[in-house]
Amino acid sequence: EGDVGAPTTVILTMKNGSILWYAFQGPADGDGGRPSIDGLKVILDNAIRLKDGILDVVNNGNTVDITSNWVNISGFSIKHDRNWSSNPGSNPGIEVYYVDNVTISNCNIYDNNWEGIEFEYSSNNNIYNCSIYNNSYGIYFEYSSNNNIYNCSIYNNNFSIAMVYSSNNTITGNTISNNYNGIHLYDSSNNNIYHNNIYGNADYGICN
Repeated sequence: EGDVGAPTTVILTMKNGSILWYAFQGPADGDGGRPSIDGLKVILDNAIRLKDGILDVVNNGNTVDITSNWVNISGFSIKHDRNWSSNPGSNPGIEVYYVDNVTISNCNIYDNNWEGIEFEYSSNNNIYNCSIYNNSYGIYFEYSSNNNIYNCSIYNNNFSIAMVYSSNNTITGNTISNNYNGIHLYDSSNNNIYHNNIYGNADYGICN
């Protein structure tokens, strides 16, 4: 990872309500006086902008990769500065992979090429008080269980929420509107969906 020409690694974390911002080449190993990143990494191929509270990847890559347990991310706008229709790619705004107990709150997550938030093999996570819009998938779960989505506004996505081989998740208190597809469940069971305001979705509100 530390070879010449490796992608720039930008480390973004919060401590005591303050944003800490670091940029360097190579692995996030804490050498050279770098503090612990607590599992929150921003990996990108070329460039990034952090301006007016918007975390914006300019080129390929996920915007935020979460690779450790017990990470909290709050108060950001997270987007991908590419036109999905003319330059498609599988780049979620936030990817949560093989980790648990992550909380994503009070964020605006929009204009990402694929998923706004993607969970794979991850459990006991919480998403709340977020606005998630203009993504291909607003929130996508695969092989993930016991997660909670509440008090979010999810709109103008192709799919608002998709669950694939995912069970025992809870979706409550959300407004899910004006997506092409609402909530899509594929080979997923025992999910609790209640007290949501679901309307104006072109194809369906909930499909099992």
